[in-house]
Amino acid sequence: MKRNAGALLTGAVVGALTIGGLAAPAQAATGGGWTTLSTGGGLSIITEPATIRLPAAQGKRLLVGWATDGASKPSVLTRQVTTSGKLSGPVRTVVKGWASLDERVAFTRSNGKVVVALQGIRTTNVGEKYDGAVAYATSGDGAAWSLAPGGLSRSASGGYALDVIDDRGTLVSAFTAASDDRLRFHVGADAVIPSTKPDGATAGHSGNAYYGTLARDARTGEVWAAWYQLGSSTASTGLWTQRILPTPSTAVKAPGTASILVPDQSLALVPRSGGGIYLAYAIGYPSTTAVRLWKVGSKTSASTYTQVKAANARDISASPAPGGRLWVSWATSYSGARATAKAVRTSTNAKRFGAVVATKAVHSGTIWKTSIEGSRGPADIVVTANVTDTANTVGLYQTQVKPGLSAALSKSSVRKAKGGKVTVTVADAGLRLKGARVVYGGKAHTTNAKGQASFTVAKGTSTGKKGVSVAKSGYTGKRLVLKVVR
Repeated sequence: MKRNAGALLTGAVVGALTIGGLAAPAQAATGGGWTTLSTGGGLSIITEPATIRLPAAQGKRLLVGWATDGASKPSVLTRQVTTSGKLSGPVRTVVKGWASLDERVAFTRSNGKVVVALQGIRTTNVGEKYDGAVAYATSGDGAAWSLAPGGLSRSASGGYALDVIDDRGTLVSAFTAASDDRLRFHVGADAVIPSTKPDGATAGHSGNAYYGTLARDARTGEVWAAWYQLGSSTASTGLWTQRILPTPSTAVKAPGTASILVPDQSLALVPRSGGGIYLAYAIGYPSTTAVRLWKVGSKTSASTYTQVKAANARDISASPAPGGRLWVSWATSYSGARATAKAVRTSTNAKRFGAVVATKAVHSGTIWKTSIEGSRGPADIVVTANVTDTANTVGLYQTQVKPGLSAALSKSSVRKAKGGKVTVTVADAGLRLKGARVVYGGKAHTTNAKGQASFTVAKGTSTGKKGVSVAKSGYTGKRLVLKVVR
């Protein structure tokens, strides 16, 4: 498939983010190691993994899906991962042996089934019905799949966008036609493919639409679309959003997106469990400097979004989390030292970010795509990455992270001759945390209802850097450094 890459226009200025008086660190402690889902076999740098959480009957396992293309008999494949991060069963097949498939698939759950949307051409035979329109398959358990005889679009897809959501039992798909200046959508799964019912469309702008996604606000029932427009001017270029159901709204450009790098994967449009839809995206040019989270449908002033410093952030993904929180993840860069993914969880009102957590490094210096699923609390991150820096092979990898702790010392140093009392304040996205364990000099202290614990540095303590560790169940731990000076 043809892809657009590169950068656009001028940059943006981003300020520091502070949370509840505590500066959000650029990086917290690392998460666990990576599990290999698949390598080679038709994977490429444009393979975009999809993730969804299976219901309790299937152990709340993570379901990962992807499409292969090239000479290896294009297929749509899935694999499951347990809540403890271990593989569950083999790679399973949704469809196989197609003539061609687009690099992305999309999941949703509808009417008790898991649904995967796909787009491609099954055969080149005259009269082939799976000939570019959006198709879908269903499964009761995420393991055995049935290709539906009908489809999710009338138009043939151009391969630049794909998503599917459930709207109270009705499937709604999003896609683009070839060289399309707008995002297309289709309401309902039809008995035939291509559908005989017309497709809908968002507002059009100069240039082409890419990477479109959908989200439904469970509180209002509204369905919103987001897409990237590569236009001929700053007026048309950017990340656009529009309500498409039940009635269309005016399209609104996300703040600060006229001058950004091309997203290069499906946009991170995500519903919040307490209501509202949010768009996460990278800000800055020629290098990204922050990740921004904007409430879709609101104004575009600074009061409607929050952001966190994120140098060289690429390939943004997002997920709902329990209690009205959201998870956001990104890759650090396309190349360089062994690459990591980073993630951050918001407050319960999604107005503040917590501490950023970094994964352990993958096996190479390049991560190409990310997907995050955090509906259980901790988050599963799946990436497309090079297997090694020297081999021309791509793999899919999964890891888990816990939310990070923000922690601050009341003073950065104490004098050897005097010693003194030091207080540690611990928070999660602005919420002070009771019961966190603070360890200094081998002695443990527990934070109170104000999220604070204190310890005393004895007079005559040797000079140098002293470690202070902070931990709490369900969180990624943090280590602070206190200096003892002359």
